[in-house]
Amino acid sequence: MSVANTVEVCLLGSQNSGKTSIASVYANNIFYDDHVSSFACETYAKNVMNKKELTNLRIVDTPGTASPQVYQSAGVILLCFSMEDETSLKDLKEIHSAELSNYLKKRTPIILVGTKSDIKGTTTEEIVSFDKSLKIAEEIRDIYNLNVAGVVECSAKTKNGLNELFEEVIRRALNQAQPKKEPNFTKYLTVPKTKKKPVFVSVMSMSDMDDDVSSFVYSY
Repeated sequence: MSVANTVEVCLLGSQNSGKTSIASVYANNIFYDDHVSSFACETYAKNVMNKKELTNLRIVDTPGTASPQVYQSAGVILLCFSMEDETSLKDLKEIHSAELSNYLKKRTPIILVGTKSDIKGTTTEEIVSFDKSLKIAEEIRDIYNLNVAGVVECSAKTKNGLNELFEEVIRRALNQAQPKKEPNFTKYLTVPKTKKKPVFVSVMSMSDMDDDVSSFVYSY
């Protein structure tokens, strides 16, 4: 079967954000226990069946920064932070989003990704809550006027949430190429506590924004 579409997604975040592991596990099924820092962009590729069509997904893992061309060629940007390191979340707003705002096409979808969700319930240390990550997501959207689409939690170690994350990436990228009229979403909601399947939550309301924006939350 021939490839019908090609989607490029750029991963951005600090060196300890867990972004390399989610790319490696999803594309190659290889999990790194010890993080190895890189000083150049590394590209992973995987063919994904999407609605009976084969999509070539190219995952560009950056070393924390990249050239404007890398950002501008991406169909979706993933801003990654570790749920065990609140500093990596704050860096998304104070460092990485500021850089993106200078080079990124303003309507390119951006998804905040909380990695290492498997630590929930296994540590006594404070972890980054949904409330904190959603607050940062809203601040990035409002301060830099970027198209922040939502927040996803996932784990490279257990693979929870990985398929859902990259399915959303493909959907967002392809919908951008072939836009469909969607309602405006201007509010983020926390997810009800549940041990069932991941929950998709959104709320529709009136918006003064010119373009459509949607929000979503996955929790595991």
